[in-house]
Amino acid sequence: MTTPLVKISIPSIYEVGGERVSLPARMAKCTPDTKAAILATAEAVKAKGGRLYLSDLFRSYDMQLGSHMDYVSKKKTAYSPPPGGSLHEAGRALDLDLEALKMPLKDFWKIAAANGLLPIIDKPDSSMSES
Repeated sequence: MTTPLVKISIPSIYEVGGERVSLPARMAKCTPDTKAAILATAEAVKAKGGRLYLSDLFRSYDMQLGSHMDYVSKKKTAYSPPPGGSLHEAGRALDLDLEALKMPLKDFWKIAAANGLLPIIDKPDSSMSES
């Protein structure tokens, strides 16, 4: 069984005319539980003086393949698995702007976990590409 994806409106790292814009529609999709977790986390981060800005959320097969090929060709350094190996394709993974959080990563991890978002690495290390 698959979970349907729903649209989400969330600020992104992308700018138009010097102003932050929402995550592009092609990426602004996720599962309903992930949407609730993201929005609750964004509010909690905002209450602490930071912002949750996403750079990535949903990726189609083709988007995941492109991301993987950018990694393989060393166009980007952050690891990106081949299609079928990423939770982005299921609408259950996100990438974000760590600096905009305005808090130590370990503090963000606590907020995120309390809202149902869990990291894929073992400890809060901002030098890791999947922190």
